[in-house]
Amino acid sequence: MTLRRLIIGIAAWVPAALFSSTSWGDSFSGAKLAAEALQELSSSQTFTKSVERLKSEKERLAIKQILTELDNKSNRELLALRLTPEICEELDCRGASPNTVRRYVEAYAAERVVEDTHQTALRNANAADRSTFIAATSAIFSLVSVLISVLSYRRTARKAKATIPA
Repeated sequence: MTLRRLIIGIAAWVPAALFSSTSWGDSFSGAKLAAEALQELSSSQTFTKSVERLKSEKERLAIKQILTELDNKSNRELLALRLTPEICEELDCRGASPNTVRRYVEAYAAERVVEDTHQTALRNANAADRSTFIAATSAIFSLVSVLISVLSYRRTARKAKATIPA
């Protein structure tokens, strides 16, 4: 009878554990999303503040346009731009100095690489969390299955013992 109560307890505990871990995971991923948004906002503000510090209004406008143009480029295109010796031949510098444009292109490309790496790491971490959760759930169900098998075996052994005449 005690083993039966144990199985019922585990059967009641499994859904509760699944529900609580799912709720915790959702709140944790919400916190991660908020941290990502904050990081993205701070990096865009860094570029904005840096552009605002440029002395020439013409350069300021040119760099803003170049950064907008870089938003539409792929990482491969950014790397190619970063490695070109004459950046103004590849990009329209619009009156900004090549050195200033190169600095902004390099900083922007580095920022995009860091952001992409961070996103990949977050996806991998979420996949690892899901895998761990699935493994834990299957281990719990395996334990319940073993307990049910033991209970069935004990019941069968008692019936066999009771039917054998002495």
